[in-house]
Order: sequence, then C-alpha cells, then structure tokens
Amino acid sequence: PLVQTWFFFLALGASHMLFGYKALKTLKLRTLNQQTTALLLDGYFQDKTVLTPEQLHQKNLEKIVKSPHKRTVAVTLGSSIKKTFKDQKELIECLELFRNDWYLINLFNNNKKVGVVLREDIQPIHVLRGYFNAYYLRHVM
Repeated sequence: PLVQTWFFFLALGASHMLFGYKALKTLKLRTLNQQTTALLLDGYFQDKTVLTPEQLHQKNLEKIVKSPHKRTVAVTLGSSIKKTFKDQKELIECLELFRNDWYLINLFNNNKKVGVVLREDIQPIHVLRGYFNAYYLRHVM
C-alpha cells in the first residue's frame, strides 16, 4: 500500500505540473504586469529592440520553467520618502534633480533598491516614465 500511495502521489504530481505548463503555454495576457514589463525592458536594454507579444510570451514561459535569475537591485514603485531618503540633504538634492518630473528616484537600502516616490496627483504616463527610468538605473547598476 505504501508503494502504491507514492506511485499515485508522483503520477498525480507530474500530471499536475504537465497540465499546468500546458495551460501557461496557451494563456497569453494582453496587459503588462511587473514581470512582463521587466522582461520587455530587459529585452530593450540588451538588444535595443521591443519584443513582440509572441516573443514576450516565450520569454515569460522560459522564465517560469527555468529558475528566475536574482536581481541585484529591486525597483520599488510608490516608495515612501521616509524609506527612500536617508536625510533631508539627500531629499533636497533629489528634489533639485527631478524638479520638472512627477516622481523622485533614489537608491536606498545600501544600494539594493531603487525607490520611486510618486506625487499624489500623478498621471499614469508619468508613473510609467518613472518606472522606466528607475528600471534603467537598476539595469546600469
């Protein structure tokens, strides 16, 4: 009975993994989430080309199947001023640098995170610009 239990457990587990993978292959999202945006930006920064939805879907599948690479620097969108800046001097320097933008970008947590502080009345296009610029900073680190 113990051998049969393990056999059924392994067979059901393997079939669950197989059908889950097949379901992921057929699922094509038409919107960008953080993971697909990261894949899109990585492709742009590496090859200076924008991936097609099919290429993006394929890269997403590869990333799910393979173990994901660890990022050295994470982007925190909507970070707080208190978390993102060590002191008032650092905040003032950043305010001068980004005085014409709707966001502030700064490295924090021993340069392990890029924080994007957003204004309250920010428009979606400026959120995307802030994320793009922060991701670029993460990419060149």
